Amino acid sequence: MSSGQLRVPARRRRLTVEQLEDRQLLSGYQPTAVEQLFLEELNDARANPPAYGAATGVDLSTVAPAQPLAFNPELIQAARDHSQDMSNRAYFSHVTPDGLDPGTRISQAGFFWTGWGESLAGGSIYAQPANALAALIVDSGVQDLGHRQHLLAMEPGFQNQNQVGIGIVQWSTGPLTNYYTIDTASAPAAGPFLTGVVFSDTDGNGKYGIGEGLGGVTITVAGAGSTTTFNTGGYTLAVSPGTYTVTASGGGLTEPLTRTVTIGSSNYRLNFLAGGDAYIRKLYLTVLGRSPSTLEVSSWLPALQNPGGAAVLAAAFEHSREARTNLVQSWYIAYLGRKPQGGEEQGWVQALVNGISEEDGLAGILGSPEFYRRSALLAASGTADQRYIQSLYTLLLGRTASAAEINSWVQAIPSIGRGSIADAFLHSAEYRADAVRSYYFSLLHRQAAPSAVEVASWANSGLGVTEIRWHLEASNEFMHS
Repeated sequence: MSSGQLRVPARRRRLTVEQLEDRQLLSGYQPTAVEQLFLEELNDARANPPAYGAATGVDLSTVAPAQPLAFNPELIQAARDHSQDMSNRAYFSHVTPDGLDPGTRISQAGFFWTGWGESLAGGSIYAQPANALAALIVDSGVQDLGHRQHLLAMEPGFQNQNQVGIGIVQWSTGPLTNYYTIDTASAPAAGPFLTGVVFSDTDGNGKYGIGEGLGGVTITVAGAGSTTTFNTGGYTLAVSPGTYTVTASGGGLTEPLTRTVTIGSSNYRLNFLAGGDAYIRKLYLTVLGRSPSTLEVSSWLPALQNPGGAAVLAAAFEHSREARTNLVQSWYIAYLGRKPQGGEEQGWVQALVNGISEEDGLAGILGSPEFYRRSALLAASGTADQRYIQSLYTLLLGRTASAAEINSWVQAIPSIGRGSIADAFLHSAEYRADAVRSYYFSLLHRQAAPSAVEVASWANSGLGVTEIRWHLEASNEFMHS
């Protein structure tokens, strides 16, 4: 049976001077991939507690954002050694069997602190960092919500603790199987820190994942210094408040990535997504039909590096005025047989920008008297209404309608009108399936047709065609196609 335990967090103490035993300082400790992932998820939660709470089912709507935490090698050593010790000696406590509390353990690792805090989690149900973090922040059964107070820096004493060590021991032989120690601390005149991770988003979710970090990348802060990323892609660099040009280069990057940041008195988190520039350029070419300027690419990069950034960007591009203008202009050419004149298309563009669906906008064009008149030239025979219906079949469904199909729609024209009929075509399963198939070729560049299951999953999703497109454009397959 799976089980888990949380330990009421140890609170910071005031600065004291202690007599310490001799010890070896291993300042070269680096985070493991799972520890880097835990920090990324924790910093996401600290950046936007209400959003994290909504995702985990706990009300954090009144919790203010907190500065990101920066890894410190000595704190990593203290945290990891404690997790390993708890596993090895089968206990679960902030105080070791030898009587060493967190402050003493942190000092023995070589960190001179002015304040500290510690949270612990352990259990077989915490195989994944996300599960352990959620349990700590939900803090079920902990009367003072101490883990939440600590990890989200909800108390003044925790708010200036800007460095962290995370020690995770997984699948151990200890009775709790998985052990987590999170040590935060502050030091005299330490910080602010520029911190983050350089990663290649191979799974396309817009977030750092295990195996995605790029080690050996040089992070250069003009006028302030440089550092090299851990094997996990993470980095920490102490800086003074100011505005800086930050460049990531070398390692697994094919080209340097440069950002400009303004850092105040608190830590600043700057993640670098390898390949992000190429993805943004691809969105410009695919959605807007043009190449972007360097400034345009740079302006989108911060949003791309946020969780879910690819989806945010793809949706923004598809719903932009520029994309909507191109779309409406293409409707005039495809369905009215002419280019718009004198900005007449802007009424439709504004309606789309204001929120009407692509299907409803096109239905308005197809229900117009102008398209009705043109349909008489598009179909070879029949009454005006019959030619109108056949034109819809030809242009929207790419096939010739049967006489029965035409007549059934013609009979409906007096009661529901041409616009409603066009709207029904655009919302039909046949039209949606055809549109999805075309997106697999035009957006994902599939050489073979998508499977019936793939088509049906999108066609039956209830999403509009604009939403289907941007979901595909935010996919890992689009990024790497």
